[in-house]
Amino acid sequence: MSDDCTYNLQVVFQHDDTLPVPSDPETQCNPANQPPQLAEDGLPYFASRWFYQQVSEEIKSATGIDNISIDWNPCGHPPADIYTAPHYDVHFYKVSPEYRRCMTCAKGPRGPSCDPTPGSQTTPSGIGA
Repeated sequence: MSDDCTYNLQVVFQHDDTLPVPSDPETQCNPANQPPQLAEDGLPYFASRWFYQQVSEEIKSATGIDNISIDWNPCGHPPADIYTAPHYDVHFYKVSPEYRRCMTCAKGPRGPSCDPTPGSQTTPSGIGA
């Protein structure tokens, strides 16, 4: 920690070569297919894989960040034709993963994100998403 309140946060990770990558995205990534096609890890290809990492108490007290999640999206996610390639998302959370699991919302068709369609949310936490 420096006297000028400037902080540097470094996140280091290594890609896991066993994470699924669709060989036929048109079929494997289509959430309309029921039952969905499952990847080798037993989850639908279009489901994100979340990997939470708790931050130190020093980082939490200085920033309010509770944890960081590096999420693998084998099929990407909406909006279409922008983020639909396999990629990672990095998210910084001020609440615990346990608290986030209590938050409910109507999901969009391509994974764990809340559906942004106007009027699609009916729960208090979904409306606030």
